[in-house]
Amino acid sequence: MFNLMDTLGFRMQLKPIFHVLGFASLLLVVGCKPAEQKAQTHADKCIAPEKLVQQIYSQNLKLHNLTTTQVSEYFEPVMADRIKDEIQCRKTQQVCNIDFDIFSDMQDPPNKLKPTLSFDKKNNTVRAEIKDNSENKVLTYEMGGEGCEKIKNIVYAGDYDLDMLLSNPTEEEPDNSVEAENTPETASSVVHSQN
Repeated sequence: MFNLMDTLGFRMQLKPIFHVLGFASLLLVVGCKPAEQKAQTHADKCIAPEKLVQQIYSQNLKLHNLTTTQVSEYFEPVMADRIKDEIQCRKTQQVCNIDFDIFSDMQDPPNKLKPTLSFDKKNNTVRAEIKDNSENKVLTYEMGGEGCEKIKNIVYAGDYDLDMLLSNPTEEEPDNSVEAENTPETASSVVHSQN
């Protein structure tokens, strides 16, 4: 009986500890719930790749009229930075990398384009077929990014893509070959060769 009393006393001492542990577990479970809800809310805001591309055409977006918010909404960060640089270049009236409509691959696209879109889940791409009276174009939007899918690149028929075009520097490098011809060393060698 003495052992039973000791055991009951020990249990009585542990009872408050079990209450604290139970309460802490409850707080942990309840505290994590809002984080799950935030993740679900973020996922609910994501737009399916095909719908994202469809919005570009339904809003009749053009590269040089995009706002920084729109660039960030549609393009993943690396591509968004390059596009912002291209837009800034255009504002300074310099020779820039892009001289066509990136969403149609046309020099002078019609006002409203209504492409046929299809999503390839395996390759994570959206194919846009644009049929115009004068031209038929096929663009492939490569999707990527963490969280919500955004446009990583646009591939055009003819072996070129937006990433490649925007990777080229927009400032022309000075031609040093002319200066090399007129250096003192080359001038003296020209004089010697004439004698």
